[in-house]
Amino acid sequence: MGTSVVISESEGFRIGVNPVTNKIYVVTKYSPSEGSVSIINGATDTEITNLVIGTSGMIYPIGAGAVTSTNRIYVASASDS
Repeated sequence: MGTSVVISESEGFRIGVNPVTNKIYVVTKYSPSEGSVSIINGATDTEITNLVIGTSGMIYPIGAGAVTSTNRIYVASASDS
């Protein structure tokens, strides 16, 4: 996408960082009505993509974590039911 990213205070607490790949994973929406995770290039501070997590208010992301040794990202989720 190449757009600059501004992270609000509430969003900033829900992040995962991979210092090896210099990528930042931010839960940008975390409510039962919608959920998404932004992937940010740490070198340029631009959004690479935004992933929609969950559908129809069933499951939504509440946190993200990075494992540098496997280059995997784990997104914790919650359900409103």
